[in-house]
Amino acid sequence: MRAPSSPFGDIVLKRYIVQAILEEAGEGITLAVDSALAGADEPDRVRGDRPDTGRFTFEGVILRAIGDGVTPGESHGVWIGLLHLGPDGARWLRAAIAAARADGTLATARLSDLLSRVLDAGHPVRIVYSRGGWVNVNELRDLLDASGLHV
Repeated sequence: MRAPSSPFGDIVLKRYIVQAILEEAGEGITLAVDSALAGADEPDRVRGDRPDTGRFTFEGVILRAIGDGVTPGESHGVWIGLLHLGPDGARWLRAAIAAARADGTLATARLSDLLSRVLDAGHPVRIVYSRGGWVNVNELRDLLDASGLHV
C-alpha cells in the first residue's frame, strides 16, 4: 500500500476505519492515521503524543505534528486523508483557511499545512490509528490493488 501521493485521488477503505473515526469523533477534529507507515518517507507524516501500540485503549491519541515538519524517523504513521470535523473543528479549520488567505499561502497550502495551523493555535486534534485497510486510488493500477481489500 502507498501513502497518499496526490491530492486529487480517492481512497478505498475498509468500513472499520470509518467506524473507528466516527466513534472517536467529537466536537473538534479527528484524523485517520495508518500506523503501518510509521517511519515511511511519505507526505502527511504524523507524530502523536504516543505511537500506536496495537492494543485497545480508552485513552485518545492527540496529534503533535503533521507534514514536512515530521521526519520519517519520528513519525507514528501517515494521515490517509480522511478526517472528521465537528462544529468546533470546522470553525478552527475555517480560521486556518482565513489566516492562510491573509498571509498569501492558501494557494499552495496542503490540508496538512492548515491542520498545522490548527495545532499552532492550540486546538487539539485527535488521531485514530489503523494498520492498512485502505488504498489510495489515482490510476487504474491502484483500483486493481483496491479490489484485494474485500471491503
